[in-house]
Formats: sequence, structure tokens, C-alpha cells
Amino acid sequence: MKLKNSLFLSKANLRGSVKKSAVFTMMILAVVALVLLAGFSNIFINMLTTYKNDPRFRTLTIYPAKNFLNYKTGEYDKLTVTVNDAIREDILNMDHVLSCEPLPYSRIVQAPKISKITDEKGNDVSDSLKDLPLERIERGLSMQNVDKEFYNKSIEGEQLRDAPVMSCIIPDYAYPFQDEKFDTSELLGKTISFEYDYCFEAFVNKGEEGYVEDDVHVPVKYDLRVVGIYHCSFELNGLSLIYVSPETAQRIENMAIKNANEEQLAQLKDYLSNPYARVQIVKIDFRENTEDVINKLLTELNVESGPERFFFPEVEMFINFFVGAAFFLLGAILLLMCINIFLSVYANINARRAEIGLM
Repeated sequence: MKLKNSLFLSKANLRGSVKKSAVFTMMILAVVALVLLAGFSNIFINMLTTYKNDPRFRTLTIYPAKNFLNYKTGEYDKLTVTVNDAIREDILNMDHVLSCEPLPYSRIVQAPKISKITDEKGNDVSDSLKDLPLERIERGLSMQNVDKEFYNKSIEGEQLRDAPVMSCIIPDYAYPFQDEKFDTSELLGKTISFEYDYCFEAFVNKGEEGYVEDDVHVPVKYDLRVVGIYHCSFELNGLSLIYVSPETAQRIENMAIKNANEEQLAQLKDYLSNPYARVQIVKIDFRENTEDVINKLLTELNVESGPERFFFPEVEMFINFFVGAAFFLLGAILLLMCINIFLSVYANINARRAEIGLM
């Protein structure tokens, strides 16, 4: 019998089978399972890709070296060295290193105090926001940081990358306490006024003792317009941070420098005049090369460094396990679908073989 006739006969038997509804139901369930598993796999693959590509895993920080007092000799042991022009050149010549630059602003997470909130028309709405007294907002949005790589993406409003200077993005929920949160969407488009003591992460050269960190606090006032809202999970992040762009952070620091008095400027002398009295930022091409660069910096240049964020391989293993399991189930369902179709068609043909004259 020709293949064309066999296929026609198979279709006819399948349509006429009393098992047609059962086969059809199984096919629908299999298709639904395939769609769900494909979506499940895609979500986990995106999670893994986002996690692995976090630029903080391939960003190293180098602090100005501090020497430690040897109580036996009474002298300071110079365990590591501070970056200078020559060392910076050696770092840039290392394999996998893309850049080595001093951080242009303080990397300390600021703790700003909110003085008022105004709407688009400039009206003070601090006391008129629904269920959001100013004290509660200030407690929930108590930290400000810089999103250097624009890692946090807005789910509502503008992206921080595209926003003008002196803008910010805030979390979708803020946590004044660990077991309490509030929706921040009402703040989108509003302008928040801050007034607090800006903290400089200054390092002072103490001679034999090396560089010693000396935080300097200078009063500052500024306004930030809320242009976007990003998703924040307290369980994962631990903080509900206000994020600003590097340009905004630089402008805020310049305001603080302008406000500093003579005593504070004296404390900031090294910080302002010596680029190596600041934290150095080294960027690596790929996360996998980070450990190799850290080891070379220590063994070849006697420079101690560390990643801006530690990578946990257990997270990668956990996600890969679920992705592998999902693909295994996808393959198993496809195979069962094919076997089910084949057996159903074969059983129908075999049951009516006498009727259609097939021997």
C-alpha cells in the first residue's frame, strides 16, 4: 500500500476511534505541560544570565594601604602597597584588566534626611500623601547609593540611565521595619528635598602608619526628582535604597566640598589632591578571570584587592539544576507524545485490519 494511502487510513482510523477523546485530552495536557516547562526554563535561564552578568562580580576595589604595628619590633609592617602611577601602569598591562581608575566620589552609602516632598507644581505635599507621613517615608527610604552600572531597572517611569542629573529611582516597596512595608508609587514624579551631613570616605596619609580612613561629614542640601521605580525584595537586598546616577553623585559631592569649612578641607586635603588616596576601581573583562587578577595583583605587585560583590557558585548550581530538570522533562514529554500517537494509530489500524483487508 502506498504511503499516502496509509497516512489517509491512519487518519481515518484515528478519527473513528472510540479513544479519540482520551488521546486528544492527553495531547492537550502534553502541550500545556510543554508550554509551562518552556516558560519555567526561560525564567530560570534569564535569572542565571542576569546573576552571572552582574558587573559587580568583575569589579575590584583597592584601598590605600594601611600598615600594621608590629608589637614585637615597635615598627609598622608594610604588608601591601598603595597604588601609584607606576603600579597603575602595571595593573593596566595585566591580562583581562580593562581599566583602573580612582572612584570620583565617596562610595559610602549615604543616610539622607528628608526635609520635605513637593509635587510637580512645587507645592509642599509632605503632610498630604495618603497613609504616608513624612517620618514613615524617611524611615523606609533611609539610604542612598550610586548605581554605577545602571543595574537596577525601572518597572515604572524612566530608567535612571536616561534621566537628567539630580534625579533618582526608588524601590516599589519601602521597609520602615523588617515586617512592615509601604507602596511608594505615590512618590513617582515628586521631588524629595534632603538635608543631612554628607559622608566622605577620606584616607589620610599618616606616614609610617600608611593611609588611615577618616570619615569627614559636611552638611549639604539638595533636591532629587523621583523619575522611576524599581523592584526591590527586602529578603534578597536587605535594604530599600534610593539610587542616583554617577553624575548626580558627583554633583552632590561637589556641593558638599563647596560647603566644607577650613578644618574639613584640611581633613580632605589628600582626598582632593591625591587620586591615589581614594579607592581604586579595577574592571575585569569576564567574571571567571576575577580570581586570577586578584592573585596576580597580590603576588606580583603586592596590592591587595577584592571583588565589589562576591559570586556564589551555589546559586549557579541551584539554577542549573532546575534548568536541567526542566529540559529533561521537556524531552520526556515530547518522547511520550510521539509514542502515544504511534501506539494509538497502530492500535486502531490493527483492530480494523480485517475490515480494510490489510494482512
